[in-house]
Amino acid sequence: MIELGICCIFGYAMAFFFELLRLFCRNAIRNFFAFFWLLIGFSSHTIFLYYRHVVSSNYVNGAEIYFLTSAWSLILIYFYLSLYHRDTPFGLFFLPISILLIICGFVISYNTPYNPANSIASHNPPILKMFHAMTFFLATSSICIGFVAGLLYLAQDWRLKHKKPVGILKFPSIEWSASICKKTLGASTFILAATIYYGWLLQPQQSKSPNIVLLHDPLVIGTILMFVFLVLFSGILPLKIFKTEGKQVATLTLITFLFLALTIFFGILSKNAHWKRITPKEKTACIRKITVHETNTPLTQIF
Repeated sequence: MIELGICCIFGYAMAFFFELLRLFCRNAIRNFFAFFWLLIGFSSHTIFLYYRHVVSSNYVNGAEIYFLTSAWSLILIYFYLSLYHRDTPFGLFFLPISILLIICGFVISYNTPYNPANSIASHNPPILKMFHAMTFFLATSSICIGFVAGLLYLAQDWRLKHKKPVGILKFPSIEWSASICKKTLGASTFILAATIYYGWLLQPQQSKSPNIVLLHDPLVIGTILMFVFLVLFSGILPLKIFKTEGKQVATLTLITFLFLALTIFFGILSKNAHWKRITPKEKTACIRKITVHETNTPLTQIF
């Protein structure tokens, strides 16, 4: 099924290429090819996600599902926004983020094969693990939407400030972008609070006292820093370096997205309690352990 993943990335990459052509021309043929390749990529993405989550659910890890689902949700949001703002180049922003998330999913899947012992919550109720994963996924989607809205706000603000003509690229009004930034900042703060709460509930009993959180985990550190930053600078200590509130919230969305990117980056590179990296010897041992219990399952379905 890895072919579907490659087809998914290739379809999104081709759709992004035709979106880039928007900078030079606007015609129905370009729109048709952009939609055609986007449909191919989204179809492959959906089938691949269904296969990994349903058909081979015994072997998929939560990190891979997080990246694939986050990318899938951003493509859906791109579809929705394109229906109401057809002249806005949302694909120039959502498609690269989605492609990077899918690539991260492949990387983390290679480094972390399924192993129930890897999870810090392996002895906790599955419903708590589901809520913890879903809240972090929703926070990721909200932060990415706010990031795109912040970029569109700053681009339109720069165009109006320098009195540049509209040209080929059309951006939404700064009022619309500022409104989306405010909503995503509020939603991200609330969802990150829920993520931290469920993560605290999922820790083993011996870790709750005196250490409330696993401070050695970069995913935990990044999530807490994002939450504290949003609480401080979105409500308690609003930034005063900008003259307009719209530019302030747009800048906050960009900084929050930077926090998220760094959190994911260090989460992939480091050995943590959520996405545990393994050595080749540990990977071989994991394969043997799984095949001992399920000897009728081909090894090709594991990775």
